[in-house]
Amino acid sequence: MKRKIKLEKDILDFVELCNKHEVRYLVIGGYAVSIHGHPRSTKDIDVCIEMSELNASKMISVINEFGFGSLKLDKEDFLKKDLVTQLGFPPLRIDILNDLDGVNFEEAWNNKKIVTFEHVPVNFIGYNELLIVKQKSARSQDIADIEMLKKRNKESK
Repeated sequence: MKRKIKLEKDILDFVELCNKHEVRYLVIGGYAVSIHGHPRSTKDIDVCIEMSELNASKMISVINEFGFGSLKLDKEDFLKKDLVTQLGFPPLRIDILNDLDGVNFEEAWNNKKIVTFEHVPVNFIGYNELLIVKQKSARSQDIADIEMLKKRNKESK
């Protein structure tokens, strides 16, 4: 039985603001794993953004409009490699990553998968790029995700 994937309203609102402000972002992590064939629970949504001056400025606009202006983030916070900005609390926490480990953002952007939830298009990292990011991370959950994704992908052929 195929499990339906759902994005909560707060997360959809955040993504809608990213789209409105033309932020270059990709959903990675558990939600991306679900989209690519292995639905599983997750405590947050992981969003990687392109690390550029323009994109960082757009992300500040999103954060302010989303109601997190009191955090006093500035665009420099989105231009630092290996930095993760967390908004909210599980299970609605949004983790914003500034870079992808093992994958060039432009390449990942060009291979993204767009899935629409309640009329909101959402940019997900592509299958091959997701596998690379998961391999680089190498946490036990990531290894399990890789195995299940490859198994599901093989079964669907």
